[in-house]
Amino acid sequence: MLGVALQRRNDQILVAILCMLFLLLFMGTRYYVGCDYTGYLNRYEETSIHTPLTAAFALTESGFELIVIGVVTSGLDFVWVNIVSSAIMLCCWFYFIRQFPNPLMILALLFPVIIMQLGMSGLRQALAVSFVMVGSISFINQKKLATAFWILIAAQFHSSAYILLPLAALAGTRISFGRLTWTAVALLPIALFLLGDRIDTYQDRYIEQIYGDQSSGGAVFRYFLVLIPTVLFFLNLQKMEESFQRYHGLLTILNLATISAAPLIFLSTFALHRFGFYLMPFSIVTFICVIRVMFRPEDLRLGMLIPPTVYAVYAVGWQTLSGHYQSCYAPYQSVLFLS
Repeated sequence: MLGVALQRRNDQILVAILCMLFLLLFMGTRYYVGCDYTGYLNRYEETSIHTPLTAAFALTESGFELIVIGVVTSGLDFVWVNIVSSAIMLCCWFYFIRQFPNPLMILALLFPVIIMQLGMSGLRQALAVSFVMVGSISFINQKKLATAFWILIAAQFHSSAYILLPLAALAGTRISFGRLTWTAVALLPIALFLLGDRIDTYQDRYIEQIYGDQSSGGAVFRYFLVLIPTVLFFLNLQKMEESFQRYHGLLTILNLATISAAPLIFLSTFALHRFGFYLMPFSIVTFICVIRVMFRPEDLRLGMLIPPTVYAVYAVGWQTLSGHYQSCYAPYQSVLFLS
């Protein structure tokens, strides 16, 4: 509600900072909260205190390994893996949201999926998504090398980020369907090469499913969540280009990517689950921007209630119907509450 009520940008930024300080404690000090908590705890416990930091660079997704090894060799408890990871994510998110209209609203809409479902469970991909968000600002500023740099950093936390490398080549260029196609054709092999043997893993896990059923029912619901702003975006394409010229190229590419992801509903919902997290932050920005062009200034406050209402319906449905929520997130526990 503060994202709607507060009109001055500086007020929104100040409240966002306060919210992020709370989130650092909420995310960072969680105790057995999140479906991947035990997996990351096992990784921490299996890391020797004598492991050199340089060992991280010999491993796939070395960025996260560097965090784990750094925490272990410093003699710190596992909670610091979550605290350090959360601090990095929050810095990335703050840098991202302050570039767009209604930063506090963006932060609020990030909460159900990017913060709760991803940031408090899948740490590696959450960090990757966060660095991609930083890279998107370099894209907006028409910096190809910087965009590529941040995507490569993201891939050091989750290799799936390599698939976004073609985005870097489009920074500073006029977006057209032909240019999108040729850029993808030219650079996708490079991204696939950098993925290396992870391609076989993703093929086996997400497409062939040789490790068993890897479907994700929630991915379909999240896909339609990001699809709503995409439909509104293309219905208001000219108004969006006129009102948000600076962001228009980025939003066009990623909303096209949202449409192109539709076949994954039938091919692999788990692949959709992974890819959808990369789309979500930009879908949220799209949602807020498109509402601003759809409503007259005198009706804008009413219109701005639509995005949080949609996300609130999703969040309530997830918390009510999802077995994962009941088993992984409820009740919330923190190391701060332990006696």
